Parts: sequence; C-alpha cells; structure tokens
Amino acid sequence: MKLRDALLGCSVGLLRTMARERGLPFEGSTIRSELVDGLAAELTQLAADGKLWRELAAEDRAIVALVAAGRGRHDADLLLRRASRHRSGDLDGAGGMTRVSRLTERGVLFRVFTAGASSSGASYVLPDEYLLTAAPLVENIERNLPIASQLPPVTILESDLRGDCFLLASALRREKWNRAARPLVGRNERSLTRVLAPLGAGSAEITPRRANERWRVLLGLGQQAGWIRGGPWPSPDDDQVSRLLRDPHSLVAMMWAAYCSERISRSAARGMPNSGRVQRGHPARDLLEVVADLPTGSWYHEAELQRWLEGELGWDQGAAGEGTACVGTDGVGRAAARQVRRELCGAWFWLGLVRWGFAADGSALLAVTAAVRVLAERTVEPGPEGDPRLAVLEDQLELVASLGCDLDVLYKLEQYLSFVGGTVERRYLLTAASCSRGVRLGGSADELRSLVRRLAGDELPARWESEVDAWTAAVGRLRADARIVVSASDHESFTRAMDVPAFAAGLEYRLTDCVGWLHPERLAAVLHGLDEAGQPITLGAGLRMEGARVERGAALTAGGAELLWIVLTALRQVDARLVLDLGGAEGLLSALEFVLAPSTRAELDRRAESLAEQVRVRADRAAALRPPRRPMV
Repeated sequence: MKLRDALLGCSVGLLRTMARERGLPFEGSTIRSELVDGLAAELTQLAADGKLWRELAAEDRAIVALVAAGRGRHDADLLLRRASRHRSGDLDGAGGMTRVSRLTERGVLFRVFTAGASSSGASYVLPDEYLLTAAPLVENIERNLPIASQLPPVTILESDLRGDCFLLASALRREKWNRAARPLVGRNERSLTRVLAPLGAGSAEITPRRANERWRVLLGLGQQAGWIRGGPWPSPDDDQVSRLLRDPHSLVAMMWAAYCSERISRSAARGMPNSGRVQRGHPARDLLEVVADLPTGSWYHEAELQRWLEGELGWDQGAAGEGTACVGTDGVGRAAARQVRRELCGAWFWLGLVRWGFAADGSALLAVTAAVRVLAERTVEPGPEGDPRLAVLEDQLELVASLGCDLDVLYKLEQYLSFVGGTVERRYLLTAASCSRGVRLGGSADELRSLVRRLAGDELPARWESEVDAWTAAVGRLRADARIVVSASDHESFTRAMDVPAFAAGLEYRLTDCVGWLHPERLAAVLHGLDEAGQPITLGAGLRMEGARVERGAALTAGGAELLWIVLTALRQVDARLVLDLGGAEGLLSALEFVLAPSTRAELDRRAESLAEQVRVRADRAAALRPPRRPMV
C-alpha cells in the first residue's frame, strides 16, 4: 500500500493528530488534501533519512519489526496481543495496545480493513515507502524465538499434499467408474469409509488412530475448495485436479483457504482463549503469522515450541488484561495447548506445513516447511522442484509408478489402466476393458501412447503397441443395449402368441422357447394385435411410460418409476414452484399417474408426504442453527 493511499484512508481527526505530532502547521480551514500532501512529503523524508525509526523506543521498533517481517501487513488483533510481549517495566496487554495506537498517531502504522484478513477484517500495514528502510529493523532486532534443538532427528515424518490429493481423487474416481457395474456382477456398492480405508494404511501419522481422519479432512477441504463436487457420490473435477497437480503451490494455497473458512475452522476456534480486552482473531491465520517467523531449517522441541506459541499468541499470564484471570497452563490455556497440538499433528501436518521428527532420546521435534512462509507471504517465489521419477513398463502389460512421478500425466493415464494395488508404489495393468473405458471417456490410442511415453520417458514396448492398436480398434464392435424383452410362463403361451401375425412380425429375435425381444417401433402394433386376438400381456411401468425409447424406459424399471413419483410428489408438497421450475416435471407426473395403479399411488403418496415432512423439519433445524446475519455498517 502506498503512503498516500494509507493517509487517504485516515479520518481528518487522525490526520490532524499526525500533523501535530510532526510539527506541521495547520488551521481549522485546512482541507483534507492539504493535510495528506504535507504528511506524505514529511513522512517519506523521515523514512528515507532513517529518523522515523531512530526516534522510536526499542519496544516500538520491535512492534514495527513484526509488521515488516510480514511484508508490511499484520493481523490487527494478533499484533495487539504480540505487542504486549515486547515491553519493558510493568506494561500489560493494555499497554501493548497503547503503544500500537501511539505508532498509528505518529503515522508509522496504519489500520486498514480488508475482507478475510482476520475475523474482524482489520490489519496494520507499513506503507511501501517504509519497507525498504525498515528492513534493517527485522535483521537487527532481538528476535523472540524458541531455542532450537541441538539433537538432530533420527526419524522424520512429513506429508506430501499433492500425492495425498492424487490418491484421494484417484480412489473416488475409480469407485465412480465401478459403481454402475457392481450390481451386474452381484456386488454391493462400497461405502465411502471402505473406499478411504486403504488410503490410510500407507500414510505416516503422528497419532496412528487418526489415519482415517486425514482423508475425511482432505475430502472436506477438497469439497470446500471446489475441486471435489458433492452429490450422491463425491466426484473430483478432472480439469481442476490436473491443474492443481501441475501447480502444487496453488494446491496448498487453495486447501489452506478452505481450511481457514468459517465452516471448516469453526472447531479449531474452540479452546483459543481471548486475551483480556484484545479481541481474538482468526486462530488458523494467527498461528500461521506467528509460526512464519521461524526459520525453515531448524528443529524445535515440542514443549519449547508450545511455550513460545503460548507467549506469542497471548495465552500466558502476561497477555491477560486488567480484570481478566491469568490462564497460565490451566483452564483455557491448557485447552488451547491441546487444540494447537491437535492442529499441528493433524491438519497442519497433512497440508505439509510442518514436519515431525523424533530424536535419539525419543523426544518429539517440529520444523516448519517453506509452504508456511509462502502462505504468509514471507517468500515471493517458492523453491524449484526436482525432476519427476519415471514409471517402469513391464512386458506383462504392467506399469509401475511412484508418487514421485508426474502425477498429472498419471492421473490422465488412469482412465486407460486397471489399478492393481499399492499406495506409494502403484501398479497398473493395461486390459481390454480399461482401454475401452478410456476411449469411451473421450480418449484415443494416440493420447494413450503419448501419456505412456511422457510417464515412462521411453517408447512403448512391442507388445504394448500391438495390444493398444487391437483393443482401441475393437471398441464399438461389441455392444450391450437395452431391449424390450418378452417372456412367457410356459412354452404353450409363447407358441399361442406366435400365432398372432402382429406378434410374429414384431419379434426381433427369439432367445429361448419362452423368451425373445421385440422391436421398439413395432410395440404398438404388437399390443394391438394381441388385444384383438384376446391374448393378455402385462407391461412394466417403464415400458408403459417410455415404450418408444427403450433406454429411458429401462431406467424406470425396478422401482424407478415409483421412486420418481415419490420425489416429485414430495417436492410439490414442499413447494409447488419447485416442480414448475423443473421443465417437464408436470408432464412426468401426469404420465406416471396413468402408469401406476391407484392402490400403488396411494401407498407412494403416504411415503411422499413423510419425505416432505422430513425435508421441512431439516430445513427448520438448519435455519435455527444458522447464525444471524450481522448488519453491514
């Protein structure tokens, strides 16, 4: 932010206070623009000469150094708490607030309001003209940092967010592909818990019992971030997943933004104590702002880091304001310590923001990663990445790839491959069915070859080439379609039906003595001929409603028509406009009314009324739990 823009955001009263502090003459008739011009010129010159910093007390320079370390921006509520840590004498939390206010009146810091900066939307900033000359303050100030461990870790646990998101998206997508085929082979649909359970088997955890929780949290964050779509089954957005796998830094930023959202981080706010009269900011962003001060190459004992965090975030006795009980290590402070440890062992570890290690004596160590400084805008550009590992092609049409390969290419290639197993080292098999699926999803043989070459870094073996050519060329030669199947209870009944000319002409193929299928376009003539011959026939609900479009009629069999009646009737009972907004819904209800028997409709109406009542109850419950909107001032 430019100095002039910061001054323009100040009130006239504050501008006059700054002018008085700097000895600039003004009168009651001095207009706002004149005050801004005079102060901008004076403060710019003082900052360039270094006088602006030399005239500050040591405690004030420490506060300015905190803002300068964050590239000129710091959460307002957190700065007021941290300001109480850099003090002399008997100053308390209120004294820290007084010092920050004094810096504002002298034109050193400026309080601005930005959406999402904290729970109150307020931040303190240093103008761009100050940052260059304020840099030595950050280097020369006595930093209040925890004592680094002298014992190196012998065991290191770290997470790979990009690899975890690939595993999650891959598992969800594979299950989506297989769900439609499971009933055909007599298998039940798998629950989300069963799909996610194998992922937790290969993940390193500080607390082993939280292995399954990792994937639940990542799934929720992915849905909040938008790269996993909701619905009956969570489905990844392939375009967004590919883009995020190519740019892991955007992935971290997107998942962090989702983690800091109100819905996800509400539980993280529990146990974070309020420091006296200083309002608490966003707990996740506050913790990031403080931890970003730590160098990335140092390891710290867990107890030492916890003690330092308690002080910096204002949970110890010194942060308590007047009339506020000191929390110390009891009560709220102990709850906050447990909550922070849970976050560092959980979401922060899973997002790749911290690494855990264990020394030879068994003590737990922590180190922050470069992602923390990137998220806190302490580093302009992230560090370079190494070259991806190459996959291995085996003669038995197997492909072995690790999570260190080009995951974007592997994710696109998965639609052509059948997954065999593995987490860190994954094994795939090229089969006729998987190759057909890839082509059916919009792929081609050329794309398959290109992806394999990019992933393996070499040409395809001879057997791969021949099988790819054969299987992709054979796609479409074998089909499975919906048909109108007619069956008789015995051979004599089918023979009598064959004596009817219209039935014999409409029979497209006879499978057995009692089973055959009819031509859809001749269904009406067949029914008319059987009626004239006195041969009764029972039609399924889907066939009566969509006789000319067999595929749509097949979707209404096996209870589909009944379920559609229940859903549409319940929607009409909740709000008739919902049915009107659905194009063709009224026509469907009218058609179903003639398809379903009156006795059947009476039972379905009772179920629809029960469903509508459940919808109303849940809507009222959700409205009662929704926090009231705060008036916009």
